[in-house]
Parts: sequence; structure tokens; C-alpha cells
Amino acid sequence: MTYNSVTKCAEELKLDYPSLTDFDALKLAIEIDRNEILRGGLNVSTDNSYPSALEGLAIALGFRVSGYSTVVSALEEIANNIDNLSSSSDEAE
Repeated sequence: MTYNSVTKCAEELKLDYPSLTDFDALKLAIEIDRNEILRGGLNVSTDNSYPSALEGLAIALGFRVSGYSTVVSALEEIANNIDNLSSSSDEAE
């Protein structure tokens, strides 16, 4: 959201909830904007056609979707891949 869209959102909130102060409406509009940013960045896609930023980092670190059921298992795979990469670079030197 831009400043104008946050302001417009605050105005719409004031129309829907007339008892809100200008400050409260603006604060809520900013929180809505922040939540939209988080939703976009942390949303996990179901088919990996559009990985989120977090998924992109995990993929870059070597995580592959291979039926892991826990975050710990996925992190262990990433850690193992990083260890393998550092071992490979040590051997190349």
C-alpha cells in the first residue's frame, strides 16, 4: 500500500466505524497493510509454482519437497545440504 491507499483505507474504516478516532483508523489501516505484506511474504504455495520469499530461501539452501512432515526435518535437510556444500568447498581448496 502507498500513503494514499493507507489514507483511503483509514477513511473507509471511519465510515464503517464512526466511533474510531483518526489516529485509531490510521493505525488499523497501517496494521492491515503490514498484514498484507506478511501474508504475501510468508504465504506458502501449494504447488510451488510461485514460491514465497521464505520458500525461495529454503529452495536456495537446498530444501526439496520430499514428504517431510515437520519443520525440524526440513531444517535438518537444509543443514545437511549446507554441511555438504562447505565440505565440498574445503575439498576443492
